[in-house]
Formats: sequence, structure tokens, C-alpha cells
Amino acid sequence: MEPRYRLRVYFLTALVLAGCGVLLLRLHNFQIDRRDEFQRLVPGSHTVTVREPGVRGEITDRNGVVLATNRRTYEVTFNLAEIHHAFSEQHDTEPTLQTITAESGMPRRRAEGDIVAIVNRSIIPRLKHYGLARNYNAGALRTHYFTHGGLVPFTYQTGIDYDQVARFAEHGLELPGVYVDSTPQRQYPYGSLASHLLGYLKQWEKGDIPEPARRRFQHYSGDDKGVAGVEATMDKHLRGIEGVREMIKDEKGHVIGMDDYVRPGIGARVELTIDARRQYLVENVLRRAGRAAAVVLDVNTGEILAMASIPDYDPNKFIPSISEADFTGYRQNPSSPFTNRAITGLTPGSTFKLPTAISGAINGLAGNHYTCTGFVQYGNHKIGCWIYNMHGGSHGSLDISGAIQNSCNPYFNKMANALGITKMVEGFQLVGLGQQTGVELPSEDPGILPGSRVWSTSIRPGAVMSPALTAM
Repeated sequence: MEPRYRLRVYFLTALVLAGCGVLLLRLHNFQIDRRDEFQRLVPGSHTVTVREPGVRGEITDRNGVVLATNRRTYEVTFNLAEIHHAFSEQHDTEPTLQTITAESGMPRRRAEGDIVAIVNRSIIPRLKHYGLARNYNAGALRTHYFTHGGLVPFTYQTGIDYDQVARFAEHGLELPGVYVDSTPQRQYPYGSLASHLLGYLKQWEKGDIPEPARRRFQHYSGDDKGVAGVEATMDKHLRGIEGVREMIKDEKGHVIGMDDYVRPGIGARVELTIDARRQYLVENVLRRAGRAAAVVLDVNTGEILAMASIPDYDPNKFIPSISEADFTGYRQNPSSPFTNRAITGLTPGSTFKLPTAISGAINGLAGNHYTCTGFVQYGNHKIGCWIYNMHGGSHGSLDISGAIQNSCNPYFNKMANALGITKMVEGFQLVGLGQQTGVELPSEDPGILPGSRVWSTSIRPGAVMSPALTAM
């Protein structure tokens, strides 16, 4: 080939390659870089903003044992406004429901789209075809639509398995307004262990949506709320930051792309001072009593190593919501499983003997001996010792160590009378009785200290602490 023809071929080849390169660059620019821009220009397309709840943080014991965590679960939800819109686009007429409204003070009959009939005609048959249909509460769905429209998703199914998720994903584009969402669900791995400390959650109230959120989101899911225990007191720390998903839909309601996605954040991890092993042992010991409470402290730091109250409850029963039967069973139980006896005002019994001993030691009575004859007489009232009530016996002369060891009532009755109510109250207040400890649990009751200022002014105004009351 002559040189001039060879140059011409090379030149044409270079032009072709350059043209291909320019074409590829333009294709990349249109199909990749500016894809979202052009999708927004598709006739009838629009953006839907979806709010997703944050992921709740874990709760652990002092050694990192996880006491409250989250497991991944799947649920099927309906955006009823999208289902209604898609049905209207495909049908000239729609089923209606006659409703009565008050207009200008007068009742008026009005025909409205029957969302239940629309769902039953357009969604349920196809779900049955795929073997995915389930029974649902039609009245609840209708009320939900009238109240929330498409803002709050209607939960159709929860806890679906992997095979169901795969089938929904395969046929999802054929069902506008039907979504399968992966959501974190609270889980307490050890059941009732430390339930009074951990507390439980309540599902978010669908009527409690902030007004700014109503204006911003077309699809809203709220955060569960802690209503007892650490779940309640640490709620603002445990809650994760909300996620926001912006989806592009065509005029038929089908998702054709995603414009933006901010993933939900994970809340703070809360570490308790308790030791799960000690907690387990204490609870099992208390179950022998049937109804009891105990607190184990590190005397050097004041940290709570275990706090147990029996009977207790399983916080897993509140996830996603407690059944009426379970809740009624708990509420009607005469032993009050929801009551944390460790922080609730209850008659203390013989535990009051220890602060009495401390008050006596502070005031120089620790070396005194008192004689137990089985009871102490106060007028017509007799305060008996347990050994007298059980066997008719007595402990004889005791020092303070022997009185504590034998839990002798008459010894501490006599010490209390020797101290007098003012010194008794001072000693009791010194060890914190009648005051809140500040433990980060809701509804801690400081209790009532008889003979104190609060008692004499608010509880028993004008009452006098007699020798018998002081002894008791």
C-alpha cells in the first residue's frame, strides 16, 4: 500500500476511535452522572420522602453481657393513599362507602372511596396468588386510612420469614403501595432477667406525629418509647437518629429510583453497673420466697451489682405489643409483677434494726446490754419477739452483736426508747432513709420516716411519737 493511502486509513481509524470515545463519555454523562436529574423529568414522576426510625442502642451489664439488643425482622406495610391512587388510575369507577359528616351544623351523607373494598379487589387477590395473603382487621384499616391517609404505613404483617420476603421482592413492582421493610425489633436475650431494671418499650403512638414531620414526610414510622426502667430513663440516649429515604415514583406509583438515602443512626450503648451473673443468682434465691426484693452493693463505690424484685415479668411480651391476655394476667396478679419492690415504699420490717443499731452506736449505746424476756409491754399493747411468738421463748441478755444475729425485737425496742425519736430520726437520715438515692430508675419512692418533719407535717399532722410507736 502506498504511503498516502496508509495515512488516510490511519486518519479514518483515529476519527472512528475518537468518535467512539466521545460517544462513550456522553453516554456515561447522561446515563450515570445525570441519571437522577433526567428521572425527575419523566412525566408524572414525583419524589416521596419516607421517615425511618433510628436503631435503639444496646444495654449491657458491667462486663459487656448484652441484656437488651435488637434483631432484624421484616414486616409488610400498605401505603393506603398510594393503593387508592393506583386503583383510581386503572379504573373509571371505584367502590364507595356512605358516610355521615357534619357540615354547617347539619348531618350530611357523603360517598367516599371504600379503601377496604379497594384493597380487597386490587391487593389481596394478588397476595393470595403468591401465597402471601393473611387475615387483617378491616375496621382498623379503614380507620387508619381516614386518620392518617398515606402518612403512616398500615402494618399488614409482621415477622415474615425469608421465603416470604423473597416472594414479595420478586413481585413487589406489581403491587404499588405494598412495601416490605426490614426493621430492628427489641429483644431481651435472657427473658425476665433484670426486667425491673431494664423496663420495657411501648409502640409509638400513631396520633403523636409532630406537625413539621407531617409537612415533610409522605410516609412516617415513629420510634418506640421506653416506659419503665432504664429503657425509660435513658430513652433519649438509646434512641438512634432517624433515617430519611427519598424515592422517585412514576405516575403509576411504581418505584423507579432513589434520589437520596440517609441511613438510620444507632443510639448510645448503655452500660449498667450490675453483674448479670450476680443478678441471676439473686433472682433465683428470691424466687424461693415468692415475693421479695434485694439489692447488692459494692460498699467501696456504692455501685449496684444486683437489684432484684420478685415476682417479675418478661419484657419480650411487649414486643411488638403485649397481648390483652398477658397484660390482664400481669395486672390481676395480686403479687404485682410490675412493682419494683427495691425502690418502692414498703414496710421494712427487721431491716430497720440495722439503722437502729447505727443510731445507738453514734450515741454511745453500742456497749449496752438489754434483756429479752420474749416481749415488751406498752400499756395494753405487747410487742413480741419472733422466738416468743413461735415457741414462747426468749433470748435473755444480749449485746448489740447478739441482738443483730438473733434479730431480737425487744432489744431494739428498748434501744429505740433509750435513744428517743429525735436521735432515732437523725441516725436514720444519716444512712439515707426517707430520701431518694438518685438511682437512674423511674418512680423511686423515698419512703416515709416516722417522726420526721415530713411525717409530722404532711402524713400525720399533730401526731405524737409514743414509746410504742418509737419502738415499732
